[in-house]
Amino acid sequence: MCKITKNKVFSLIVIESDIAIVNINMMFSINKINKHFITDFCELVDYLIHDIKIIGVIFTSKCKYFSVGEDIDFISKLDNSNIELIYKFNESMYALENSSKILVAALSASAYGAGYSFFAGFHYRISVNSNDIYFGLSEMKYGFIPGFGGVQKLLRLIGIKKALDYILKAKIFIVTEAFKNGLIDNVIDNKEDLIDVSIKYIRNFIDKRINKDIFYDKITFNKCDVKCAIAEYIKKIRLKSNIDITSRLIILCLCKGVNINLKDAMLMETKYFIQSLMLNQSKVMINTGWRYIQKAKHKLHVNVNTDNKIRIVGIIGAGMMGSSLAFVCLKSGYNVVLYDVNRELLYTKKMFYKSSLSNKLFNNLIIANDFHDFIKCDLIIEAVFEKLSLKKYIFKKLEKFIKKNAILATNTSALSINMLSRSFRYINNFIGTHFFSPADKMQLVEIIIGNKTSYVTLNRILNFIKCINKIPIIVNDKYAFFTTRVFCAYVLEGVQLVAEGVDPSIIDRSAVEAGMAVGPLLVLDAVTLTLMFNSIIKNSFTLQQGYEKALLLLDIMINKYNRLGKFMNHGFYDYTGKRTVWNGLYDVVNIKRNISIDYIKERIMARQCVEVVNSIDDNILNNEYDAELGLVFGLGFPMYVGGPLAFMNYIGINNFISKLQNLQLSCGKRFASPYKLYHMAINNKIFLL
Repeated sequence: MCKITKNKVFSLIVIESDIAIVNINMMFSINKINKHFITDFCELVDYLIHDIKIIGVIFTSKCKYFSVGEDIDFISKLDNSNIELIYKFNESMYALENSSKILVAALSASAYGAGYSFFAGFHYRISVNSNDIYFGLSEMKYGFIPGFGGVQKLLRLIGIKKALDYILKAKIFIVTEAFKNGLIDNVIDNKEDLIDVSIKYIRNFIDKRINKDIFYDKITFNKCDVKCAIAEYIKKIRLKSNIDITSRLIILCLCKGVNINLKDAMLMETKYFIQSLMLNQSKVMINTGWRYIQKAKHKLHVNVNTDNKIRIVGIIGAGMMGSSLAFVCLKSGYNVVLYDVNRELLYTKKMFYKSSLSNKLFNNLIIANDFHDFIKCDLIIEAVFEKLSLKKYIFKKLEKFIKKNAILATNTSALSINMLSRSFRYINNFIGTHFFSPADKMQLVEIIIGNKTSYVTLNRILNFIKCINKIPIIVNDKYAFFTTRVFCAYVLEGVQLVAEGVDPSIIDRSAVEAGMAVGPLLVLDAVTLTLMFNSIIKNSFTLQQGYEKALLLLDIMINKYNRLGKFMNHGFYDYTGKRTVWNGLYDVVNIKRNISIDYIKERIMARQCVEVVNSIDDNILNNEYDAELGLVFGLGFPMYVGGPLAFMNYIGINNFISKLQNLQLSCGKRFASPYKLYHMAINNKIFLL
């Protein structure tokens, strides 16, 4: 073994006189593609290409991540020097891939975004089998297209249909899925064998050396497949707002890439990459998808002392929410105590965990017989039905069996934390957590602080949220908190439109065209009409104002026709076969109003934005960026506009006020412009600055 050279990013060792092992090891053990990475990589490539003795190169890393991809701060601050470096990196990468060297990526950690593009053109990609390792092109999460050859290489590896799907949806795969879908070539169980297997591959491949560009150009694209794939995605993208320009750039990049060689295709991709970074879309998505999340995950001082660390989590309720939370906690390495009065349900969940988790993680689960089993828990999350009397009963019964410094968190979407905490002796340790369903997939957690919630309790729960890899927003205890308040406005506006005579399917289609993840009536059917109706009627005079027709329609559907929602196959839609609008609705409401989709979109989006600004005015939120995170990651507000505040900035505050004034004339006071907007317009201010 002979050590040859080391720069700041790459260390190179030559073994067996002709195989180079290159270890990527940036400062702080996070490998990002930035100025330092590119400069050192170009130097490394120059050395490798000119050393004729080296026949193969194995790239690996001992860091937590092989590469997290593009350094956001580097690529979001484009100037001539940055652009020159991006082109230089692609030139060096292409030169290495088309040299005589056999290239292997030996992976024991995740690589996504430009980190995956980095080795996508290698001859061989081998990974250790682990559920903690992920691969894929994630750039669309941040509003820009892959720019380091990833689009063109993935296109040639797996074909246009899969490439379109994976890139547009920013899909990230665990190792086994990545192997199954063609993103990597081999998976092994033993990390210690990684280099040996890589060396063996190089030795076996010596007699089969090929020029990588020629290899890629031999792949032929079926014209029919290309046309069908592109037509399918253009149809899908047309359903979205014209603001989503990045998706169109990716389709254009793929369309052109099938007809030219890899070198020209990579050059074209780089141009589109730089173009996408200059769009407003990428700027707002980088903020919401990256910067605000980093702020949220580092709220306060989340490093807690050893005595206050959460190690054992108790969960009361094994329904959909509680069981999902238990799964999340187990996957994150916590000991979990799970309780439910339904023993049969507990057994079913236990069997699911056993089949879904490793033995090591599954053995961290304790099925509780009664509340006495919670005596060692550091955090107890109550996740029973949204019923005040039931929750109070549980808290009173539980406090006999809880440590003095244990946190009690109630999972609620609207019930007052101050009111609930009165039933608990250790009131300073009481806090609200609003997880979103399904908790194993939804990233957002709304943390609700009561008047007596201590700083230490908040700090500890933030540390826990960070450890289970969720995005926290902090809200104050006022009715419906933040996300539920805006959610109510969203779905009620949909119901109001039905009451005015608009077909539900048109309303839901308009919402999706506006960029929402799910239409208001479909999502209302999913959460149940009774939950929405009873919650608003009993608790919120504010949310009733202007929605008299909507609430009357809900009352009739629930109490006269027993249309309760999707769980009974009957809501605004029938779900017994192919989903169709409930035919009886035409007897209740005169569904024939001819209304433009643009008008529906305007009402649905504006109503949410008004409620967001009102929430800021009412001191429900402590900062503006939580509004973006809450709606994008909690309610499915379109990410490509950045969030409701960035959306209003994009329209222009004065223009948005004008839209609200017109809507107020036609629809009523619920569209009245909040004072904050007038103040901003007068002072020429925008949000998030």
